[in-house]
Order: sequence, then C-alpha cells, then structure tokens
Amino acid sequence: MRVERVEVQIGPGFIENCYILSDAADATRVTVVDPGAQVEKIRAAVGDRTVERIVLTHRHYDHVGALAQLVQATGAEVVAHTLDAQAISEPAPSRLSPARHATPTGVPVTKTVEDGDIIRVGNTQLSVLYTPGHTIGSICLYDDNDHILIAGDTLFRGAVGRTDLPTGNAAQQRESLRKLAQLPGDTKVHPGHDQDTSIGRELGYLASALEGSGNSGDPDNSEGSANLGNSASPDTSESSSGSDHLGHSDRPHDSEGLSNSNRPSNS
Repeated sequence: MRVERVEVQIGPGFIENCYILSDAADATRVTVVDPGAQVEKIRAAVGDRTVERIVLTHRHYDHVGALAQLVQATGAEVVAHTLDAQAISEPAPSRLSPARHATPTGVPVTKTVEDGDIIRVGNTQLSVLYTPGHTIGSICLYDDNDHILIAGDTLFRGAVGRTDLPTGNAAQQRESLRKLAQLPGDTKVHPGHDQDTSIGRELGYLASALEGSGNSGDPDNSEGSANLGNSASPDTSESSSGSDHLGHSDRPHDSEGLSNSNRPSNS
C-alpha cells in the first residue's frame, strides 16, 4: 500500500497528518484519512484521482476540520467507528473545536465500523483495530501484508494520545497500547501528528507506558516520554488558562493529541 502524508496546519505551530492511501493495482482511487484542515492542499495532493472514502480515526476537530468541504467536493463516503460517529455528525462543540478555530460543520457518517472490520484500498485489506482511550471511538488501520499502521492519535513517536479529554480513558488506552505492542516490530507507524516511527522503536516506551511510569527505558527514544497519567474523567474542561483547549502549553511544537507530561518542545 502506498501512504502519502499531507501535513495540514490547524493553527500556528500546530500540524496534523492527513494521509492519502492507494494501491498499486488501482492507483486512480484513493482513501483519505483524517482531513483536518486545508482542503485545497489535500485536493491538490489527490489530483485527478477519485476519493472513494474518507476514514476518520476519531472525532476531534483537528482530524475532521476539512471533512465537510472534502465530502462536498468528492461525494466520498465517510467512515468512522460506531462510538464516535454521532459526535462527528453533530455540531463542533462535541469535537472540542475552540473558538479561535473555524467551526467545522457536522457531517453524517455514512458507514460505521467495528474492531476487525475490513476496509479495502484497491487490493489491500486494512483491518480496523479498535483502540479506545484517546476517545471512546478511536481506531487504527493495519495493513498486515506491508506491516503499516495508520495510528491516529493512539500512538506517536515517543508519545501516546492524551486521555484527559471527554470520553478519554487511561485504562482503555493501556489496553489499546497492549494490542498495538503485539504487532510485528517492523510495522511502520504513521501517526496523527509528528514523524513516523515503528512498533519496534516504541516497544521500550510502550512497556513503560503500560506500567504507568511514563519513563521510557529505550536508549534510542530521543523524542522524550509522555505518560498515561492524565485523568480519565470524561468531564474534563475543554479550556484552561494559558493553554489551548487540550491543556497543552503554548510551545510551538506541541501536538494536539499528545500526552502532555514530559514531552520536550523539540520535535
């Protein structure tokens, strides 16, 4: 499977990774994952290819911000997990869109998926891995043939998704990370923010995250660490003084979905 990353700017210093997936057997048809913003940039990357579907790894505004415009332009079906589908279809407050960003319009999810379902990209079969924790309906997509994981905000390079947002749950996150840790070590991980990594590179970090310590023992982990110690309460306030709506500091390299414990400002 071919994976093309389109970095879209959500706000100053805040980048989200949108992905265009295609198969060598039929390169004229593509699947777009997480169109967070800048629909014209995404459409330019797609070119004259047909967008068959748009898959959303979870409900947050930085992953769905350009959804309405892309659906309007392409007529593609919209795919998400059953437990995030309603929030994606509703007005933006349920997706934590802060006032300083444009409010995305709710778009109906036309196809819901569950753990183990298959999404076809040409001849490639992508398995849906249900990975709740960052949100109740978070999913990853896994290509078992090429060992490729589209990870959304579940796993990053040296960090994991925060769990202190509405419907976030640290215990569920640990179970999701345990599931990902079982994938082959050479699995390439394409996260929702920051740079690519691999399951093998993250194993040391994952081990410490699963223990709840948040301190990676992996000497190769130059990205620092983050933990799962955020509150699992779904009632967390959507804003805080001196930070963005997700509780990050205003450091320019902070990414929306990352746990905010010990992550360094350099990326």
